[in-house]
Amino acid sequence: MTRKILIALTLLMSFGIATTDLVHGAPVVRQEVAASEPALAARRGVIDIACPSDGKTYTFQIYSITGQLIKRVQLCDSKTSIDVAKGCYVVRCEAWVKKIVVG
Repeated sequence: MTRKILIALTLLMSFGIATTDLVHGAPVVRQEVAASEPALAARRGVIDIACPSDGKTYTFQIYSITGQLIKRVQLCDSKTSIDVAKGCYVVRCEAWVKKIVVG
């Protein structure tokens, strides 16, 4: 029974849910700091890309949903807006690959 409780508490803590310390009754909050990575957003006819201020140069490739390379951009500590047609795109950089829908 104790093992099941420990497993349940471990799972709750791993998902960042606040739990209560069984000994002292004080809330235990687990806080994680996310690593800085490039951000991606879509507006009407535009894909916005923003890089963190870490001095690193990021290369972004924007692909259509059919796999055709639309644009390649290199950014360092800056933001850019790329005009694209309405549709679905795949944006790739060193840190991640994300799908985005532009309306």
